[in-house]
Amino acid sequence: MRKYSQDLFKTSLFGENMVVFCGASANKSLFYNDKKNLSTWWPRSMLKIISSPELLEDVAQKDFAQMRRSVVEFLKPEALQHFIPIMDSMAKEHLETQWSPYRKVKVYPLSMKYTFALACRFFLNVTNHSHVTKFADHFAIIMHGLLSVPINIPGTTFNRAIREGKVIRQEILEVIKQRKKELSENNGTVARDFLTHSLLELDEQGKAINEMMIASRIMSLLIAGHDSTNSAITFVLKYLAEFPHVYSEVFKGTSQHLTLASFN
Repeated sequence: MRKYSQDLFKTSLFGENMVVFCGASANKSLFYNDKKNLSTWWPRSMLKIISSPELLEDVAQKDFAQMRRSVVEFLKPEALQHFIPIMDSMAKEHLETQWSPYRKVKVYPLSMKYTFALACRFFLNVTNHSHVTKFADHFAIIMHGLLSVPINIPGTTFNRAIREGKVIRQEILEVIKQRKKELSENNGTVARDFLTHSLLELDEQGKAINEMMIASRIMSLLIAGHDSTNSAITFVLKYLAEFPHVYSEVFKGTSQHLTLASFN
C-alpha cells in the first residue's frame, strides 16, 4: 500500500494477475458488486491442489454457480433446525474435553480442531475420531501449499500439497462409494449431509454429478472454511477477554436465553 496505492493496485500473486483492494470502502465496493461485475474463481495453482487434472477447466468455469446453489439448498432453515443441536452438542463435548481441564489453552488450534470435526460431520458424516484426525493431518499440509510459491517439483511445499490433495480426494471417493451403497439399499438411515445431498442432485442435463467433481466440491468447502471460521472464533474470544464489560453483557444475554429455552 505504501509503495503503490492506499486504495487499490495491480500485482501478481500465485502466478496470476490480480488487483488488491485496500480498506473498508474498497472492500465494500467489491462485495456489493459481487453478482454484477465479478465472478468467483480460484487461481490455477490452487485448483491443481483441489481438483483432479481432468476436471480443472470444469471446476474453474462451470461448477462454482452450481455448487453455490447446492450449498444454499443444503442449508435451508429446516435443515439448520436439524444441524444446530448437533453443533451445540459437539461444541459442549469439545469444550469439556479440550478446554475445561486446562488453566491455559491456545484458542486458534483448538477452534480449528472443533470446526474441522464439524465440517467432516456435516459435509461427509465422518465422525470417527481417528478418521477426522487423518483428514486434518492431510489438510494441514494442503493449507501450507495453497499459499506457497507454485513450483511443482519434488520436495517443494506446493508439490507435497498436490500429492496430499490426491490422497484426500481418494479418501472422499471411498466415503462416496460407501454412501452410494447405503443409498441403493435405501434402509431409511442414510445420513443428512452435503455428500448425500450432492449424490441425489442432478446437473443441468439431468444427470448425476461426477463423483470426482463432488470430491472436489467438498475439498473446496473444507478449505474455504478451514482458516476463516477459526480466525473469527479466535478474534471473538480475544476481544471478549480484552473487554470484560462486553463479555459480561454477552454472558448475561446467553444466560437469559438459556433460561427462556429451559422454561419453554
